[in-house]
Amino acid sequence: MNTEKGMLLFYDWVDALKCLNPEEMKKMLLAMVEYHRDGTPPPEFEGEGAKMISHFIFPQLRRMRESMDAKVKKKTYYEA
Repeated sequence: MNTEKGMLLFYDWVDALKCLNPEEMKKMLLAMVEYHRDGTPPPEFEGEGAKMISHFIFPQLRRMRESMDAKVKKKTYYEA
């Protein structure tokens, strides 16, 4: 799976994201993309729902990225 061109959005996140108002959802989704793509730290979310959601989404994105980086590193090591 190539995460250089995109990121996964788990279906079990959708119900939580639906609880946000449109502005919070937009801020969350853009923060998720920027965090995954560039490593930009997520902003401080104001709403309690957005804060709660960020506490499980961003660690999962970090773990996904670390896992993919390790796989690429391992593959590169074995190809050398």
